Amino acid sequence: MSSLKIYITSMLMFFLCGCSLFKPYIDRRRNPGVSDVTRLYTGPSKPQMPVICYNPLLTDEAELQKMADEECIKNETGDHAVFSQTTYLTGKLLLPNHAYYFCVRGNEQIPTDVQEQAIRNTENEMNNRAKEEEEKLEEEDDEFTIRE
Repeated sequence: MSSLKIYITSMLMFFLCGCSLFKPYIDRRRNPGVSDVTRLYTGPSKPQMPVICYNPLLTDEAELQKMADEECIKNETGDHAVFSQTTYLTGKLLLPNHAYYFCVRGNEQIPTDVQEQAIRNTENEMNNRAKEEEEKLEEEDDEFTIRE
């Protein structure tokens, strides 16, 4: 493929994705086919603990705080969000960081041990899901090898 075609293709992709390419988002995905509300969403974000993927070069803390506050109010789990921690290089390529918040009401404070336990649980869930996906891929690879 010529350099011109690569350039045109990359510019087209950039302009098509340009508006949403670097926009921060709540890291929550739906679990298809599940009727149990407690298992409806996957990903690190929970209704009482919003997690936001963002690029620190393009997003300021005020915007993250506003998003987290809106998520707490929308889910009716608190009237504002309290920042807990940031993890680095745990997200997607262009939005590599995660900001963790806890929803609270009034002047409540989240005990440190609750924060650490919630974050540990989220990280364990993500690791378990990654292992399950890896095992599925290995099984599919084994089936493909047997059929050949």
